[in-house]
Amino acid sequence: MYGWPDEGSGYPGSEAKSPDYNHPNYDPRYEVPRVEAATVSSASDDNGAETMQTGASALGGAGIALGAVWIYRRRQAMNG
Repeated sequence: MYGWPDEGSGYPGSEAKSPDYNHPNYDPRYEVPRVEAATVSSASDDNGAETMQTGASALGGAGIALGAVWIYRRRQAMNG
């Protein structure tokens, strides 16, 4: 067929380099080290977020209830 190498075989001359970095111009001096993400969160952050969610949920529920009462009273006033 064509003269192209199989997928995954790397570039020509990449056998001496790491299989993860098989580009012909790869230079390990310019590689950026991997950084582990912080997975520990403080308890105060969790409490604050939970308080905010609880408050927003309470306000949303109160708004829905007041809206339902307003619609009910409006319908009652129109019919009666």
